[in-house]
Amino acid sequence: MRQRAANRRRRTGRGETFGPSPLERARERVGTPLDVLQRRQIPVRRRMAVCPLHEDRTPSLSLFRGRDGNDRWKCHGCDAGGDALDLEAALRGVDVKEVLRDFA
Repeated sequence: MRQRAANRRRRTGRGETFGPSPLERARERVGTPLDVLQRRQIPVRRRMAVCPLHEDRTPSLSLFRGRDGNDRWKCHGCDAGGDALDLEAALRGVDVKEVLRDFA
């Protein structure tokens, strides 16, 4: 059975020679939403922070682990959210494609 899988990999060209995709490399380099906030020196306490995307006096941005197992963020004030790439893009004011281009 393993031999069949190995043959199938050879035929389709899938294997370990290609390495991680550009999206996976960018996600590794960006890190988690907590890493993004700490790089920008935004204080985080008990997985809550003041949202840097809008005027905010009380912490409304929460960090959590999504159902898919990835770290995510959600602002309950401006209703923005997503993963680390989305947060980096929102803080820079650019599209996610720009962030991918920079980090990949």
